[in-house]
Amino acid sequence: MARGIRAEQAMNLQFQLPVLSGDVHPAFADAKACAEWVEALPLTNPATAQAQLRAQINLLPSAGFKPAVLFEILEQLRTPLLFVQTEAARKFTFRPLPLADFEAGAYAAAIDLWRAFGLCWQVCVQSALDADSGQKGFAAAVCQRALDVQARLLLDTAHAGSELPGADWLLLHKLYRAAEQIGVVSEKVKDAQLRDIGATNCSATYARPVLLLLGAPGDWGARPSQLVALWMERLAVKIVIGAGPPANPGKPPVLVDLAAARGGFRPDTPAGAAGAEVRYLDISDLSVSLKNRINLLRRGQSPASLGLGEDSTMPAAEQLLIALHKHWGDGRAGRGQARRAASGRALVACGFDAMHYYISGKPFKQPGQPTELSSRQRQEIATFGRVSTRDEDQHSLIHGFALEDWAVHDESVAGLRLVRAAGANGARLSAGQLLAIRPSGARSFIMGVVRWAQVQGNGDLMIGVKALPGVPTAVAVRATGLNAAAEKYQPALLLPAVQALQSTACVLLPAGCFKADRVLDMHAEPPAVIKLLSLEERGADFERCAFGVT
Repeated sequence: MARGIRAEQAMNLQFQLPVLSGDVHPAFADAKACAEWVEALPLTNPATAQAQLRAQINLLPSAGFKPAVLFEILEQLRTPLLFVQTEAARKFTFRPLPLADFEAGAYAAAIDLWRAFGLCWQVCVQSALDADSGQKGFAAAVCQRALDVQARLLLDTAHAGSELPGADWLLLHKLYRAAEQIGVVSEKVKDAQLRDIGATNCSATYARPVLLLLGAPGDWGARPSQLVALWMERLAVKIVIGAGPPANPGKPPVLVDLAAARGGFRPDTPAGAAGAEVRYLDISDLSVSLKNRINLLRRGQSPASLGLGEDSTMPAAEQLLIALHKHWGDGRAGRGQARRAASGRALVACGFDAMHYYISGKPFKQPGQPTELSSRQRQEIATFGRVSTRDEDQHSLIHGFALEDWAVHDESVAGLRLVRAAGANGARLSAGQLLAIRPSGARSFIMGVVRWAQVQGNGDLMIGVKALPGVPTAVAVRATGLNAAAEKYQPALLLPAVQALQSTACVLLPAGCFKADRVLDMHAEPPAVIKLLSLEERGADFERCAFGVT
């Protein structure tokens, strides 16, 4: 798009900005004074520095600075702000949900600062839209900085496990539309915060959150998400955004609707992509770049030499690149199986001991150990002819076990989506946790793994669960060998082979138990000695192991 756009056309796009006030007086009047103020920030105490930054930044939009001065001030504030925001994010990103009070407080403070800082940049963007001569030479930079702040806000929101507000997507789209109208979407912008490349543009900055947040909210865990975000700083410049479909796309494009309160998508039909506000992200070059890096890694080049980070290692880097190539390049961001709406309830248990208790229907006891009757139990036999079961009945209360009540939102062959009401008692959950689930009307539990967890706008906790094949059986296992007699059994769960799903028999063990060729005694019906053959899946609190009977 040409750089010059008529002022009357640009004026159609307006941001909601505060009214100028003569009573607002920040601690600095120009960029030089701001730099001196920044020098005094207590960055060794990020929370205090964050509060001081927020207090000053809240004043800037209504202080009446000239556009060029405001731009220079914001540039001075940007580096310390990004530092304190990164430190704050450590307290709330990729934590079990719902967040604890101190985590939620850190998240709220970070989002407040992003919004305040973003509003300052919107003042600059509006000046550029209004063809303010004071913004000459800064238009591309202010649009890129505004997009960058909004992108970081969206990513922090997603990584905190919160539902992405539609209004935040709409603001990101609006900022990109502003860059289009001004004609600076492809103009190169220097950015010292980009560690390896040093420069970017508005299209790349806009595409970054669109692709990083494409698909389910928990597609990547903490460490992979950090690596992918780092890689996208370099790779996003390979994405071309256009108002129409690419002429000869090597891969299916990702679409965004600038008028819609959502992120990127791929339409079910070509007709679903119609609309004047639809933009096409051509990821063909990105896909080629990913494939090239995969091939070079296989030829022995190091991840660091390919711009994948100094602490990126093999084979993890290759596996993550392959996953990204499938997720972005092959158009597989959608769900493999169609979901159908559901309205039932489900009882859910988490934690190995609790799951074992509810699946077996009785407390776990060491197999084969004789139990001497207490005087109270002998008296009960003499009086009632049996031992009372009230101790077992109270076992769940004594040990803090509980079956949580969840609503079934929808389901598919591969899993289901569950919702727990805001304020309901229950465990904090995160991706990779093992759950035992009994839908209403079912006689047995199924095992599932939390794929993602997200707190909705109304406070409800929603989780996506991948179902594991087979009806679980409660068993116990212990190590074998010279000291086997001294080893204690520990709870485990057995999943039988399901031929129709081509799944092999597996044993579910607590995390850290797997070792190839490890031999275990398994107390089951009938008892068996098993050898662990392969690790089929590792979760946050479990390992699913294929085994053979010796």
